[in-house]
Amino acid sequence: MCDSGAVCVCVCVCVCARRSASTPCRHSGRANRFFSFRGDRTRGMAASTGALADRPRLADEADARSEIWHYFSYIADSLGNPTDTTRPVCKRCFKPTQTKGANTSNFAKHLANKHADQFKEFKERQGCRLIETADQDLTDFTKCLAIMVEEIHRQKLQVDTIVVLGGLAGRLDQTMASVETLYHSLSITQLPLLIIQGTSLAHLLRPGSHKLGVNTGLEGEWCSLIPVGGPCQTHTTGLKWNLDNQVLQFGKLVSTSNTYEPVTTGNPRKPVTVTTDQPLLWSMGIRRDRK
Repeated sequence: MCDSGAVCVCVCVCVCARRSASTPCRHSGRANRFFSFRGDRTRGMAASTGALADRPRLADEADARSEIWHYFSYIADSLGNPTDTTRPVCKRCFKPTQTKGANTSNFAKHLANKHADQFKEFKERQGCRLIETADQDLTDFTKCLAIMVEEIHRQKLQVDTIVVLGGLAGRLDQTMASVETLYHSLSITQLPLLIIQGTSLAHLLRPGSHKLGVNTGLEGEWCSLIPVGGPCQTHTTGLKWNLDNQVLQFGKLVSTSNTYEPVTTGNPRKPVTVTTDQPLLWSMGIRRDRK
C-alpha cells in the first residue's frame, strides 16, 4: 500500500497538470522542480519519480510492540539498516521525535499535534471510540467526565467512585481547571469524584454532613478545607484545628496546612466530620506506601 507521503506527491502533480503553460503553479515543494507544463504525461511521471527519489530510505523498528510504530521508523542506510536507533522519525513528515527508552508517548503527542487524521486512526487501532464534541466552553476533562457518566448509565455498570489520576500538578491554570471540573461534577453525577496525583488527593464535598475515614495507613500528615466557590459556613471534628460553625472565605479564613487530631501511639485515628452549607474543597496528603 502506498504511504501518505507518496499520495501527497501524486495529488500535487495532478493539480499542477490541469493548469495552462502560462499560469504559474501555487504549489511548492520538490515535485514542482521536476514538473513541466507541456502536457507531457511522461514528464509528469518523472516529476513524481524524482520527488519520491528524494524521500529518505526508512527502516522499521524490528522489535515494535506498540501500534504507534506503524507511523514511525528510522532513517536507513543504503543496505536498509537503521543509521541511528536513538532518533526515530515520523513516516509522514520525517521529523525526528525523541523517546525515552521504551516510552513512546512523544510519538502520540506528535501525531496529535501534527497529523490529526493519523492520530485518530492510531486511537481506533487501539480500540478507542473517538467522540467529537462541539462545546468549547467546557474543558476536555469535564466533557470526558460527562461522556463517561453516560456510558456508566448506558451499560448499567456498578460504580462506587470515579478516580482520576493526574490533574493536580504542572501549570496552575490547569490545576484550577481540574478543580472547576469538580464543581461541574456535582450536576453531572451523584458518584464521588476523586483526583489523585503524586501525594495529593482532592475531592469536592457537597453541602451537608460528611464522615471521612482517615485511618487506612495511606494518609499523609496534612489536610485542608478550601472555599474555592465562595463563603462556606463550616463545622468539623477530628482535626487538630477544628472549625466551630466558622465561615471559610478567601481574604478571611482558609483552613490550609491542617492535620488530624492527635491520638496516642497504637490507637486508631478518629474519623473527620465536616458539615458545610456550600460546596467545599477537601484535599489531603497521601502516602505512596504504608511506611
